[in-house]
Amino acid sequence: MATLKQMMTDAYMSAAAAKVAAAEAEAAKQTLFTAMLNAGIQSETVDIGDGVELTATTVHSSTVQLDWDAIEANLTAEEWADVLITTPSPQKLEALAVVKESVKRVVTDASTEKPRKPYVRLTEKRVDVPENTPVRKRATKIPKPKTQKKS
Repeated sequence: MATLKQMMTDAYMSAAAAKVAAAEAEAAKQTLFTAMLNAGIQSETVDIGDGVELTATTVHSSTVQLDWDAIEANLTAEEWADVLITTPSPQKLEALAVVKESVKRVVTDASTEKPRKPYVRLTEKRVDVPENTPVRKRATKIPKPKTQKKS
């Protein structure tokens, strides 16, 4: 039976190897993203054998950041009260902007779009299995070691 020290060492080495593999995978995906971007390819599917298709898709997205101080300063007290719960509510602000053009202008002026880092999403699809057949997913967690009962 392995000692606690050996199990800890094994777990640490496995985690370190996984970290290195993850970094290598991320670097490979970044290289793929750059190649697809340079070639003007948005999405590409290839058959990698054994009935598996792999699709690479470049993903570009952004998020909107609101300047809440500017919004509060430019809304009337009544409009601002409609937006507040205990803190400003983006959902209530959006609903108010739909019905009031003045609020929509304030929100537009106080909004900035912040691009997120683009990336490549890889999707694996089994093509030799009927669609309704359940496919077993790969385990994502390391299973806990079984403990032996003391005699």
